[in-house]
Amino acid sequence: LPSTPRMSGYLTGLPTELLLLISRDLSDGSLGSLAISCRGLNLVLQSDLDARLTPTVAKEILLPACASGKFNTVLKVISPPYNVSATLPVILPSGRVNTPLQEAVTHCHRDVAEILLSHGADPNYRCEYYQNEPLAFLAAYNQDWDTMHLLLDHGVDINAEYFFNGLPETLIHSACNVGDLEKAQIFVACGANIEQQGIYGDALCHAVKGRHPAVVAFLLGAGANPNARANLVTGWLPATPPGPTTGPVLLLALDLAIPGNLWDCQSEFDYPWRGVSFTPWRGMPLDPAQRDVIALLLAFGAETDSTWTVIRNHLHVLAESAGQRDEDMYVKEIEDMLHEAQKVSSHVREQYAL
Repeated sequence: LPSTPRMSGYLTGLPTELLLLISRDLSDGSLGSLAISCRGLNLVLQSDLDARLTPTVAKEILLPACASGKFNTVLKVISPPYNVSATLPVILPSGRVNTPLQEAVTHCHRDVAEILLSHGADPNYRCEYYQNEPLAFLAAYNQDWDTMHLLLDHGVDINAEYFFNGLPETLIHSACNVGDLEKAQIFVACGANIEQQGIYGDALCHAVKGRHPAVVAFLLGAGANPNARANLVTGWLPATPPGPTTGPVLLLALDLAIPGNLWDCQSEFDYPWRGVSFTPWRGMPLDPAQRDVIALLLAFGAETDSTWTVIRNHLHVLAESAGQRDEDMYVKEIEDMLHEAQKVSSHVREQYAL
């Protein structure tokens, strides 16, 4: 029996006697799901459910009870005499593996999550059918900070790695990738390591790659290194001759076309056997967000010498990848980019309230 809000609404309007007659024809699992779908139905059907509740039925209704935030039902089935495990993963009919705690966290039920944790639920369980993220990621994604703090209080490592598309990432990297300043601030306040390495390098490198000046300003103010090393190539494609693979974060901010960089391809369909085509390089005029990111790095002491060293060591392949046959013109355009950013670096701190 589907237990939807609309179905629950229809049934709550029926006389109690008729509801009890209907309940006799329901399976144990359907009766349990129906009883926890609505407080009104729960009051009517609870006596019938109690009479039929067995350890097997209790196990069947634990996950939907956690998803629905039915604290009393969850507490009942994980306590004697039913003692349904709050720790063991459950294999769903779809083949996915889930846990009661994951259901509670996913649906933002902190009180249910807390009682499950007190009964031994594993706060470090990973979500197998997502990207193997920690449960704290789901809470943060929902902006359910109370539940996230609850998980952290129970030993979840805020710096635990998970793998996004096969590449390592953490909560702080995720926030910096998308430019979510609020999440970045909360994660750092909770102990996130801004120097931990991810796909592009440390947290600053991720914010720079995404061109998120507000997050860049926050990280620099929190002590991030403006001369951090960045990964310039994050997905390998054949390139001859090869370009630089790492360099100063300022080089990442310039967003030069790097030979062999999978993420510089025009689309996901540009595979080596189809011929690699790269996104045309955009130098001047600078995008305002890119200009501010470069300006912030310069304002916090980013060194240009090390950036120019990498560029000059790979000048030919970089200019060629950018579609510039004249290397001198290519160098001049990069100089103009830095000069344009330098002009606003004196007041960029004020702009981002640093």
